[in-house]
Amino acid sequence: MPTRLISEDQAWRIADAFAAESREVLRAQLVAVVAVGSLPEGAYIPGRSDIDLIVVAKDSCPVHLLSKIKTMARRYWMTYGFRKGFGGYAVHERDLSPPFGKLNDMVYEILQLKQQGRVILGHLDLSAIPDPSQEDLKRSLSALVPDLIGAWDRTWPAPIDAADAMVNNILYWLRIVVWDRTGEYILGKRHVFSAFSALPGNDVLFEMLAPVRSYVDQRANHPGEVALFCREVATFVLGSVPWARRAAHLRKSES
Repeated sequence: MPTRLISEDQAWRIADAFAAESREVLRAQLVAVVAVGSLPEGAYIPGRSDIDLIVVAKDSCPVHLLSKIKTMARRYWMTYGFRKGFGGYAVHERDLSPPFGKLNDMVYEILQLKQQGRVILGHLDLSAIPDPSQEDLKRSLSALVPDLIGAWDRTWPAPIDAADAMVNNILYWLRIVVWDRTGEYILGKRHVFSAFSALPGNDVLFEMLAPVRSYVDQRANHPGEVALFCREVATFVLGSVPWARRAAHLRKSES
């Protein structure tokens, strides 16, 4: 597995190659391939960032073709060794319209498309995609809570860096608090801490997370004991956000 750092220019070439291969697989069923996340945001960091692409297909596209996109993404991940994986996410065009929630993370993908998306192949008017409602967001985040809790004990397969994945886990928890208090869901990683720090009553936790904040801002290496930080943040969120606590208890009672 390659250990070289993938530059931003190389990352764009890899994204274009994935888009071209998606067109070969889907042919006339392809609507567009959209880059989301750090790469189109201009926040890509070699050795730390991954590539996230959303492949949009016509509603008539067979499901087995969409599943090939996921298989392709895993192959790209293993080929290039991105530390946090390679996101090749395939959806039907109808999934971009409400009611959202067919997939737990569909609302998050919609937000990425609208706020960060850059079409790199095909044609798709991102501005025409309907905005998720606050209820859509709450339903999606409620479904996410048990997954975040389960991440404490999860072992990620190589080449995903477990500490990096835990940092992402912490950011998801902080986004939940910010959204619950303000109604705004923050995608950009570097903006999450500033939004969280602006909320009253979070001073102690904010100071405790200083090593994580320095890592996200590229001012320090991996924070030590990141799993401990993750538990502390989760405990804080579940203690201060009632609907998140209910979501955790509901999943626990169902298992």
